[in-house]
Amino acid sequence: MNQTRLTPLMERRAFERVITPVIIRTESGRLQDIATEIAPLLEDLKERFPRIAVPEIPALGMFPFKIFPRFSMIGTLLPREVIFRLAENRYIERIFPDEPMFAFQYPTLPDEGVFKAPHRIVEEITFTTTFYTRRLLGANIANGQGFWGRDVLVSVLDTGGSRIHEQTRRMAFETSMKGQYTDANGHGEWCLSCVGGVDGIDEYLSQRSGRRVRCLGIAPECDLLSVKCLGYVIG
Repeated sequence: MNQTRLTPLMERRAFERVITPVIIRTESGRLQDIATEIAPLLEDLKERFPRIAVPEIPALGMFPFKIFPRFSMIGTLLPREVIFRLAENRYIERIFPDEPMFAFQYPTLPDEGVFKAPHRIVEEITFTTTFYTRRLLGANIANGQGFWGRDVLVSVLDTGGSRIHEQTRRMAFETSMKGQYTDANGHGEWCLSCVGGVDGIDEYLSQRSGRRVRCLGIAPECDLLSVKCLGYVIG
């Protein structure tokens, strides 16, 4: 069995269960081939486990089988032996368990990206920054290929932004709320800095945490337009 095509959790689930919901990611251009190989197995699956095919879900089409062409992925239910067999298929890149996942279920950041600081309400807060979370989205990979957002205009329609914030002071600013220009709660500014904030240090949190807190947006060279259309109560 080629274990590299099964995630560690997928391998564990396959050993634990007779049949498991899975997501299969194929090589580019091989999605239909894998789908054709899997489809006949589902007929046998329905005979062995008739209850799993009832009821059908019209929005998803044939159940339990769904193809996602844009991502070269297939979602389905498969018995253990088929999962292990597909793990040997050279046209399959990865097999994942299809189950709810949560942001804090597994460590996602290096230790240096996790900060702690005292708080006015709770004893202590744990936080990270966009400098580290952007890597989870692959922004650093895109940057390495020359994609920094240059010549792309990003408009953020929110509570406004701060013209003096060091990460986003280059932004253009408009408002749809007569006489109101200030970001009263900081949500709009956070969105702006997350999208296009330049490399900077959060001096306040650096002082509070005793460590250098570095921040960087997803596309720091994009053109930013802040449009204030929400007040303090953004909901």
